Amino acid sequence: MGVHTLLAEMIVREHKFRPITGDVLLIARQTMYFSPEEAIRMLENFGVTPVVSDPGELKIDLETRGGASAGSFIRDSDFFRLLGVENLHWLDHSTYEGADLIHDLNKPIPDEFVGFCDFILDGSTIDNVFDPAQALKNMGRMLRPGGRIITINMASNHSNPYVLPSAFWYADYFLANGWRDFQLFVSIFDDAGSVDTFRGDLTFIFDPSSSVENPKYLDAVFYRQKAVAAVVIFAEKDANSSWDAVPSQHQYRSDAEAEALKRNLRSVLSSQRPPLMRSTLASQSHNVPTGFTYVPPG
Repeated sequence: MGVHTLLAEMIVREHKFRPITGDVLLIARQTMYFSPEEAIRMLENFGVTPVVSDPGELKIDLETRGGASAGSFIRDSDFFRLLGVENLHWLDHSTYEGADLIHDLNKPIPDEFVGFCDFILDGSTIDNVFDPAQALKNMGRMLRPGGRIITINMASNHSNPYVLPSAFWYADYFLANGWRDFQLFVSIFDDAGSVDTFRGDLTFIFDPSSSVENPKYLDAVFYRQKAVAAVVIFAEKDANSSWDAVPSQHQYRSDAEAEALKRNLRSVLSSQRPPLMRSTLASQSHNVPTGFTYVPPG
């Protein structure tokens, strides 16, 4: 599991919009692919004052495989420490790399995990479990009302994904369950390290006139380009949000289901939260997938 600079910047943007506080849960230990000095500079560049200003007070990650082999990356707990987070936990299906909470996300969570955290970071778990729907429902159930989740998972057949849920599989879940806010991105990575990020047009997604054959499910675009692509999600839970509603694929849902999704969508579209994920290039180098718009750097 790992967090590259672009995802870390997304976390910092969200922290700037609404500070990340309370109990934070990482789904497995995370390799942070940047140094303590780079982490401090990142926060300062976004106008966020780091809690620790001296890189020497921050520890190097020697616990995750990626961190230990590099010997220069900031430890995941110290990155969140820079944001002022004091209560951090890690959940995994074993004690691998030092996780303190043990549970297989293919199975429903025990009662003691229900509503115990305020922020969840999933650095690529949903694409590595046999039952991604159960894993996503578990994450939704672990959050308190007002809690937020950021996930990044593969949208292309790279890095050995077990499953590849479509981008709009995620959208259907969060909107069917009435979450307060939701952002959907697809980021495409090239060999030079540049990233094009595209934001899903949620109005387009739920347009009942759109065709099931429309390439909004992305596969044809990414396999043709042979690009590494990831789905990136942000969602914020409401006091009235559920976690167990199971949506139907759009061409099979009833009129009542479609109306409920559109009603929840109206709430999401009223959000003032800026786009949290960005590109590294001033103009896109990859084709824009249907139903998406390019998000420039910034």
